[in-house]
Amino acid sequence: MSGSVISIASPASRPGVYSRDLWRPAGPRGPPGPAGKKTVCGTCRTVHRRYYDRHPRQIRDLASGGVRIFLRFEGRRVACRRCGKVKTERLEWLAENPHFTRRFALHVGRLCRK
Repeated sequence: MSGSVISIASPASRPGVYSRDLWRPAGPRGPPGPAGKKTVCGTCRTVHRRYYDRHPRQIRDLASGGVRIFLRFEGRRVACRRCGKVKTERLEWLAENPHFTRRFALHVGRLCRK
């Protein structure tokens, strides 16, 4: 992902706080422009080469070794020509609820069925 920061973190209000950036962008944020890859509309799945803007997101992932994992990155929004609306980019690894990864949602579902 171009211009993104992915971190492992636990909420600051909890004991045992752990935060570490896994990757940092090379330069400062610039104005919205061409994406490093194609961006897909979250509604109609139309592929676009440019994005409208970026915004910070924090997504919950599976815990590892008793530490809650949160992925922090800059999500992109798309000005879709087909829909005529500005929508958040569709990411395949996100669940239908945009606050969790797909594997976290499946894990919670398995625990609920037990």
